[in-house]
Amino acid sequence: MLGRTIAELYEKGRVTTNNPEKLCEADIGQLIAWMRNKRLDEETQLSYLKILGSFLLWCGNPVIAEMRARKLLPRVPKKEIKALNESEIAKLARASEQIPGWQGEVARFITMTYPYTGLRPSELRHAEIDDVSTQDWTIWVRHPKGEHSYGEKRTVPILPPARPAVERFLQKREEYLSRFGQSEARPLIPTMQHGGVGFYSHQVLCRIKMEVENLSGVSFALKNLRSSYGQLILDKDSSKMVAISRAMGHSSVTTTERYYCRLKERNMIRELNELFEPEQQEDETRASKPKTFSRLIERDKYLSGYA
Repeated sequence: MLGRTIAELYEKGRVTTNNPEKLCEADIGQLIAWMRNKRLDEETQLSYLKILGSFLLWCGNPVIAEMRARKLLPRVPKKEIKALNESEIAKLARASEQIPGWQGEVARFITMTYPYTGLRPSELRHAEIDDVSTQDWTIWVRHPKGEHSYGEKRTVPILPPARPAVERFLQKREEYLSRFGQSEARPLIPTMQHGGVGFYSHQVLCRIKMEVENLSGVSFALKNLRSSYGQLILDKDSSKMVAISRAMGHSSVTTTERYYCRLKERNMIRELNELFEPEQQEDETRASKPKTFSRLIERDKYLSGYA
């Protein structure tokens, strides 16, 4: 597509060449102008320029790399982060109570566990029963994203709001398995399939999510519950960004802030004001105290001699 577009721009005289080895900064500027006229968003523009830049480097032309270094390429705006608040999460939990049977138990479990562990949808779906500890309330992420390359296994806390739901689920899980004559099963969220026990599929969890969504009236995606985890903590204490990032399995706080949670303006204003409130209160208290000269009056040399 990019090659065809550059060829068309060359035919119209808007770029000086269609030879990838000779494309210059002005030519790339014309390509960016064309993408803007097509109303492509900045992220799509950058994606195309990244592909083209790699190809041009392969051809020995560093023009896009140089423009990137000089910050001449489109800037990706921060996208709005979809996160649920505590009230909305409570709505999901109440709605899941209307779903009968084992799928209802799964619904109640995931709607509380995802937003209070920060796990990716696949990380909880692939978890095993031995990964959960109710003694120290943690869950070990056995299968992180990119587990065969960059991903690292980690342990994350199960935050207090989710703990009653986890306890209930583990009890119901035992009852569910016993109905099928199973005393043990590896999957944390098991499902009976073909006479054996398996892991839930992504599609089935999405169907359960859609049912909760319809019953609650709260629109969300499973990944939004992961964003909710970070935002709920950050709203309570902005100093916890590093801890949030580590719990979510990110190698950089930048990733966490860009895609999952950000300090809200109202919280920034509140926290900065709170830094000076103790000093302000001290000044006001000091100013309100009446001045006293009792120590001076008690000294003999200041007595006037009048009775």
